[in-house]
Amino acid sequence: MEPRDWHPDELELELSRTGEADERVMLHVPHCPRCLRDRAGFAAMAAELGAAPPAILIPRARDQQIRAAIAAPVLPARQAPAGRRSRSVWMWVAPAVAAAAIAVLVLRSFAGDRADGDQVAPEPRIAGLPTVRGDVNGDGRIDVRDAFTMARTLDRGGAPAAWDVTGDGRVDRGDVDWIAMAAVSIGGPR
Repeated sequence: MEPRDWHPDELELELSRTGEADERVMLHVPHCPRCLRDRAGFAAMAAELGAAPPAILIPRARDQQIRAAIAAPVLPARQAPAGRRSRSVWMWVAPAVAAAAIAVLVLRSFAGDRADGDQVAPEPRIAGLPTVRGDVNGDGRIDVRDAFTMARTLDRGGAPAAWDVTGDGRVDRGDVDWIAMAAVSIGGPR
């Protein structure tokens, strides 16, 4: 039994629109106003986008190489002797720890801490501007709808300067690409 507040994710909603979702989703969506609204938004987006882009043709020789690589048996990893194992662990742990330390330093610098001890004043919140960088439709999250909204707005003649997520001083396809990548990235926006 599903929790009362459960709703299918965006992929499941799109699959329900095309009739490919599992039974649980197909039974839920027709009785949920929120899911019906979101699915209707996907239908409108699909209609506005039109046909799928043409397929990418892969040369026959490259296709055969790919198929051979997929079909090749996977050999088990070679076990290192017990004395060498601890050294091999440190070969990947040390760089990971260093990367984490660098990330903390970089994040602190963006958070407003300065080396001289002065604090940077927080940016004032302006009504109507997104509170999450890249959330152009204001729903509190970055998803494909934000990229679609920005692309459609750009096609119709421009977008507000506040939508510049790349920091290059202009709102263009680079910002759409950034939002699209942030929407599908596993770790969230970078």
